[in-house]
Amino acid sequence: MNTLLTSIATLAFVAMSCTPAYAPLGRRPAATGAAERNIVFPVAREIAFRDDFGDARGGGTRSRAGQDLMAPKMTPLVATTDGRIKWLRWSNAGNAGNMLVLADEEGWEYWYIHINNDTPGTDDGANRYDQAFADGMKAGQRVKAGEIIAWVGDSGNAEESGSHLHFEMHRPDGQVINPFNTIARAELRVRSDAQTAADRPAGNLES
Repeated sequence: MNTLLTSIATLAFVAMSCTPAYAPLGRRPAATGAAERNIVFPVAREIAFRDDFGDARGGGTRSRAGQDLMAPKMTPLVATTDGRIKWLRWSNAGNAGNMLVLADEEGWEYWYIHINNDTPGTDDGANRYDQAFADGMKAGQRVKAGEIIAWVGDSGNAEESGSHLHFEMHRPDGQVINPFNTIARAELRVRSDAQTAADRPAGNLES
């Protein structure tokens, strides 16, 4: 009896502490070249996409500086690498809307744009912080590769184009590069809530 109760308790703990798996939304395209960096895929599920870096935007007034990864609202976004949140923006205004920038130890930056601004199941634009960014996300927060940091949305000018992550990669010198081959080859990894909690025994914001 004690063994049975222990097994039930263990299964319950695993169910509560593990991040649920998400069904794939198509298959990633094959890379056409080498990856610039070895990173974790920024979305917590497999999705189909194409190389749209450089596509015309704004009636030809500008070009796309990243990669659009279409996914349903509230699909988790994960850290592509061990690093720290360099800065984040919590605002419905402008083209980007809610966004954050993750920097690694070598100075590479990974930009997450159009983060969620809606109450789940709606398009209300309520923009609650805890429905945009994961617990503890703020400038200076250190994160691990695969850790959930935010959720897919349609903030900024993405309201008419459907929920997605606009993902950019910036070299340490600030140059924006095409992330296509890097994310086409990236590892799909999502850390569980229990793993994340174990990393922060003294709280979320680390000094």
